[in-house]
Amino acid sequence: MDMGGKCWRLLLVVLWVLGEINADDIFLREKERGDRTAANKDDVRMLQDDVTSLQCGHTCSKLDWCLSFFYDQLRHQCQFLDKRLIANRTQPAPKKEFWGLGGCPESKGFLPVPGTPYCLLLLTDVRVTHDEAKMLCPLHLSQLLSLDTMDKFLAVRNFLMDPKFDQVLTGSNRLDGRRTPGSSNYAFELTNGQPFPFGPGSPAWNQNQPNNFGGNQDCLAFADPLNHTQRLLLHDGVCESQLPCICEKVQSCD
Repeated sequence: MDMGGKCWRLLLVVLWVLGEINADDIFLREKERGDRTAANKDDVRMLQDDVTSLQCGHTCSKLDWCLSFFYDQLRHQCQFLDKRLIANRTQPAPKKEFWGLGGCPESKGFLPVPGTPYCLLLLTDVRVTHDEAKMLCPLHLSQLLSLDTMDKFLAVRNFLMDPKFDQVLTGSNRLDGRRTPGSSNYAFELTNGQPFPFGPGSPAWNQNQPNNFGGNQDCLAFADPLNHTQRLLLHDGVCESQLPCICEKVQSCD
C-alpha cells in the first residue's frame, strides 16, 4: 500500500488549531474543495484511545468507510469520521496546521514497509553489537527497530523474508535482574523503554524461545535457525554478538 499517496487522497485532519475554537468543531483538510470545518460531530463513527497522530492517520487509511479523522492531542484520542459527512454543514476553517505522510527517504537507503507508516534501513553489510547498533541508527536519524505490536512484527517479518536474513538485531533487551527460569525469561523491554508486548506462548517466538541459554542472553534478534525452512521469529541471544541491524523511522510529515 502506498501510505503517502493514499493519505493525501483522504481528507486530512488538523493536529493543531491556533486560537480559541468550539469544542464541537472538527477541522478537516479537503484537498479538492479547500479547508472546511464540520459544524458538529454527528459523523464520528468510531473512537480510538491512547494513540499517536500517525497511528490515527494510518488506521483511517485502512478503513474503507473512514472519510477523515480528528486527533485530540490532550486526550490522545482519535475520532474517525464517516463518509456520510454532509457537505452543506461545513464552513471555512480558522488558522491551523496539517500533516500527511510524505514517504520514506529512499535516496538515503530507507525502504517503506507495505501497509505501515514505517521506513526501514537494512544495514546488511555491518556487524555490530546491540549497544553499537543503538548508537549507529541515530547517525541515520533513526532508531534501532522496536517491535511494539503484533501487526508491526508481522509486517516487518514478511518484509525481511525477501532479503532472507539469518539473524538481525532488534531493539529489545532483558530487564536487569530477570535471568531466572520460568516466566522471567519473557521480562524484556523495548529500547525506547516501553514494555515488550510478546509474552509466553506468543507466536512471535521461535520454538523453545526465549531460553536464556548460558544465563547471558539478554538481547533479542530475528532468526531463522533452520535455514529458511521456517519464517523469521524472535529468539534471545548474547548482546555482544555482532550481527546486521535494522534502523527504523516513521514516514516524514509534510
